[in-house]
Amino acid sequence: MSSWILAAEANPKATVKLFCLAYAGGGAEMFVPWRKLLPAHIDVCPVQLPGRGSRMLDTPIRQRDRLAAELAGVLLEHGGENYALFGHSMGALLWFDTCRVMMAQDFRMPSQLMVAGERAPQKPNRDTPIYQLSDADFRWVRRVMNCCK
Repeated sequence: MSSWILAAEANPKATVKLFCLAYAGGGAEMFVPWRKLLPAHIDVCPVQLPGRGSRMLDTPIRQRDRLAAELAGVLLEHGGENYALFGHSMGALLWFDTCRVMMAQDFRMPSQLMVAGERAPQKPNRDTPIYQLSDADFRWVRRVMNCCK
């Protein structure tokens, strides 16, 4: 396969490949359990970015546009006839950027782009950044989120 995709046994029942990207700092390993949880017609293909997990020694790509171009190449090579994308948080943004690259180059597009943990890039963030909260509001957020004890 490719160093970008965590290898698995061939799935002869698969009719669609689902390429998955994790959140910032996360690795492709988080999607391995999905292989047993999703229906057999879905071939879960966790994508490992350079500098993470099994690619820890590879040099990370820090420019989003360059990473999106690399990911577009991976999909061109491994996507096949029917594939979909799932990204969580930063993974969602990367797939969005990748789809833009693919559209510009007239590549075969995914059947679906599924995202979680991230708003649409064109939507402004109306939340006050946590570092700008008053002490009282920060304590309230800590209590509600049950963190930082």
